[in-house]
Amino acid sequence: MTSRTWKSRSPPSYVATLFVLAALGCPGARTTGTGASPQPDYFNREGNFFHDQLDGEAKKSTPISPDTIVIGLLKNTHGGKNLTYIPSELRVVYKETTPVTWLAWDGPFTLTFTPRENRPGHLQDWPFQERKEPIRSTTAGAIQSATMTVLPSAEPGAYHFTVLLTPPIGPPYEDKDCPPIIIQVPVPSP
Repeated sequence: MTSRTWKSRSPPSYVATLFVLAALGCPGARTTGTGASPQPDYFNREGNFFHDQLDGEAKKSTPISPDTIVIGLLKNTHGGKNLTYIPSELRVVYKETTPVTWLAWDGPFTLTFTPRENRPGHLQDWPFQERKEPIRSTTAGAIQSATMTVLPSAEPGAYHFTVLLTPPIGPPYEDKDCPPIIIQVPVPSP
């Protein structure tokens, strides 16, 4: 994938290409040297490159945390669009205070926490330091963003949100089950 000049008001134009190429796989692969099957590293390499590019572009508009979820719309084959998240889940470390940022170029968004049972008969508590209310993005330069701080006292588990993204033209897009923040213990080694 080649480098491109970024436009200040929109995300990179190769977003769809990244997902198509990731779905198709990469002709190049690496081997482990142990006779095991080749392990393609394309998605890891290109996905991390893409996330780093988005992160760099977003930092031109607003300060963001290293733990960031990018929300976007990608055209689908049926003339509509799909809500897409990079990463599709964000893992943070149990008992650590962790700022988390969501950002989107495609319009303002609202996240509503949808608690689940994390043990029988007990719904998850609000996991953030900030006041419990819908998380609404604010405009910062060319992007919409929101940052919340995961409490060190938040219990381990997957915390889900309903996402409502409202593009400037067309209908709003809603996803009732994404993207989760996973408070994980223990954290697996890389």
